[in-house]
Formats: sequence, C-alpha cells, structure tokens
Amino acid sequence: MKKFTLFIAALFLGGIMYAQNNVSGVVVDGELGTSLPGASIVVKGTNNGVSSDFNGQFSIDAMPGSTLVITYIGYDTAEVTVGDSAELGVIELAPGADVLSGVTVFGTIDLAKDRETPVAASTLTANEIVERVGNLELPQLLNSTPGIYSTMQGAFGDATVRLRGFRQENIAVLINGMPVNDMEWGGVYWSNWAGLSDVTSAMQVQRGLGSAKLPIPSVGGTINVVTKSTELTQGGKVAATVGNDGYLKTVLTYNTGVSDSGHAFSASFSRTAGDGYVDGTPFEGYAYFLGYGYRKPDGKHNLQFIVTGAPQVHGQRTTSYYNMATLADYQKYGIKYNYNYGLRNGEGFNMRNNYYHKPIASLNWEHKINSKTSLSATAYASVGRGGGSGDLGRMGTYFSSSRFRDPRTGYVMWDEIVKSNGGGVANLSNGRTFSNSLDAATGLYIVNDEYGPRSIRRNGVIQRNSVNSHNWFGAIGNLNTELA
Repeated sequence: MKKFTLFIAALFLGGIMYAQNNVSGVVVDGELGTSLPGASIVVKGTNNGVSSDFNGQFSIDAMPGSTLVITYIGYDTAEVTVGDSAELGVIELAPGADVLSGVTVFGTIDLAKDRETPVAASTLTANEIVERVGNLELPQLLNSTPGIYSTMQGAFGDATVRLRGFRQENIAVLINGMPVNDMEWGGVYWSNWAGLSDVTSAMQVQRGLGSAKLPIPSVGGTINVVTKSTELTQGGKVAATVGNDGYLKTVLTYNTGVSDSGHAFSASFSRTAGDGYVDGTPFEGYAYFLGYGYRKPDGKHNLQFIVTGAPQVHGQRTTSYYNMATLADYQKYGIKYNYNYGLRNGEGFNMRNNYYHKPIASLNWEHKINSKTSLSATAYASVGRGGGSGDLGRMGTYFSSSRFRDPRTGYVMWDEIVKSNGGGVANLSNGRTFSNSLDAATGLYIVNDEYGPRSIRRNGVIQRNSVNSHNWFGAIGNLNTELA
C-alpha cells in the first residue's frame, strides 16, 4: 500500500513539475520597436518575477493559463496569458499617454510630452520618485531607464551618470529649464542638488541630441528635473531613513496645495549624514527648498519661484595627480579601501575632501496670450562658494608610495609625514628613515609653490585647497505660436 501511495504521489509531483514551463519573450517599445531593458515581468498573484536584460529579453517559470504582468516606467502595463508554447514572442508596451498629466510644462523646459516629438524619452513621476528614492541620489533614480548608467565613486555626492555611453560632460542637466552643468568642465556636481528628490514633480531623460534652446552639452542626451509648488498636493511629512554605515536622513516637507485663488507654497528641509561606505568618507549635508507658485484660474498665467540649496561636506576617494590605487591594492585591502586615507594622531584623516554650497533662485513665468500663442520666460541666479582639498608636494616621491603606507592596512602613515615636514625623522615602512632638509634658498623645510616651476615642489607634502567660487545669472525667453 505504501509503495502504491508513493507511486501516485510521484506521478502527481511529476505532473506539477511538467506543468511548470520556462517561457521566454522580449519586451519592446510599441511605437519605436526598440528593446526595453529592465522591464518587470511578474506572474500575477505571486512573488515570482524577473527583469528583462539589455536586449529586452527575459525567461521565467510559469504554468500554462497563468498571467504575466509586464510593467515599465512611462508605459502602460500589459498582461499576457501563458499558453503551451515556451515562446511568448515580442511583447509591445504602449507609451503611457498620461505620463506627464498634471505636470504643467513651461515653454522654457524642453520636455518630450505624449510622444509629440521624435525624441526617445523616459519620465519618472513624483510618486515613482518617492517609491525609489531611499538613500539614492537623483541620477541613480534613473538607473532603470534605457541608456542610463549611474554609480557612486565611493562617497556621498560623487555620483556619476552616463547616457548612451556619453559621460556627464556631454549630458545637459536642467532644473526647471535652467542649465546646471559646470561652466568649466561641463559636468554636474550632484551633491549640490541633494534634497530635490523630495519636491520633484517629474524627472525625464531624453536620449540623443534633443531640441534644447541653450548652448549646452546635450550630445548624449538631456536630463530634465521639474519642481512646481502648484503641482504638489496639500500635505506634509516627517520622515527618517536609516541605512548601513551610519546613514541617517531626516526630512520635513509641507505643501499647501493650490488655494481657490491659485496660490501655492512648498517647503522642504532635510539633513543627511553618515560614515560613508568607503574608508574615510564621512559626510554631512543639509538641503532646503522654498517654492511659491501662482496659477491664474483662467489658466492664462503660471508663475513659479524657487530657492534651493544644499550645503555639504564629504570625504572623497578620487584620483590626485599620480596618487592612484591599483587593482592589487583593492584585492589586498578590500573594496572599501581609500588610498587618500590614514591615521593622524590616532584619528582618521583623509587628504581629499569636498565642501560646497550652491544656492540657486529661479523665476518661471508663462502667459498664454491666446489659443495659438504663448510667452514663457525663466530668470535665474546662483552664487556658489566652496572647494576641495588634495595633496601637493613630494618627499622624494609621491605620498602614494608604499614606503609611506602601513603594509597591513594600506593606510597612509600621516604622523610620519608630519614628522618629516617639520624636520624630524620619519620611520618608513621599508625600514628606512626620511627627513626633509632645509631649503637653501628659503630656509624652510617645506617648499611647495603650486604655480611655480615643477622643480620647486621638492620638500614636504601638504594639503592644498582649491576654492571654486562662481556667480551665475541668466534669463531665457520663448515666444511660441502656431502658424496657420
């Protein structure tokens, strides 16, 4: 009897296993036919799900008759019934017609809306941003969109983003139609915009050369961030986010919503701090946002005024002249290793730090003159102050040399370097000693002239600070009319 029961059970289990098929397919844009990497495919009513790969392809275990739910940012959700075939073929997702519904777009903000332009674009709405933000920075929220790759360089505020393979220097970033790319190197310091995720109405990526009206580096594409007080619903929140390595973010926001007379006000304040994932990268940043909006009941006038800023300081892990960790260093000391970091008087000391405050104010106004003509304008101003620290000088060689590092940890022996800088005897890790000698011309132990001939950098290692101050002022105006 037991053998018969076991035989029946084996047949039953075999039937279940046979019914569980592995089905595959490819998810594409229903209009353009391009693949959609990172699309979510879930068996309805279960926790069984996968994501499509770079080519939009996927495979998942599902029983015949079950339903697959396919979702992707900016597209309508699709449902596909699994049949007997293991191939589902091409699954087309239709672009969401209401992806920007409720978001008023100024004429000075070049957002691709409802596929009215040939620009391939993906948009994150306010609700999607809230769901994803966690402890991510603004560009990292876009990692699930096609063509975007964003990562941290190891410290708070040092996120980088690539769009279609192009670096930040070739990507235009605009906030409410205002360019925020650095005027010197063309990139973006994302730490200057910490806190904007709490008040963003929409965030859009346009892939490829767009129709921006400004002389900005948009070869790779454009990232638009839209913040509007009149688009936010009434209410507020007090929140705290806790993460690894001492991460703590506290946020206080409040939105009045639009009054009967068309006025709205938004305010947000936050503090973010932590020890940093990488050695020697503690950070502390504050963010504030004040926004006022007015929308005339007849819809002919829309006014938005914002003031925002994010003063911050954070340790960095970045290159400095010839000081650069090797692959062997990371293999030996681990991925948290920071070659700029060491101990000084028993406490952690990082040669590389960044500190900056870049408050910005902008005024956006749009006037619908008639059904065919509208006038829009943006005026903005920013006064940025701050800088970053790094190394300068030599002690026979660069401080990245193994002779100045503890072989057990890879940390820089800052105490020994300080001794040598003062004319004392530094005990090096190779068993030798080193001491700065008095410079014959100056009578000093440390001679480092950043702007002098290279030969002058011969004594001592110092921490230099490069200060970058800027004053930005600008205005943009557009008159749009439909020709008969």
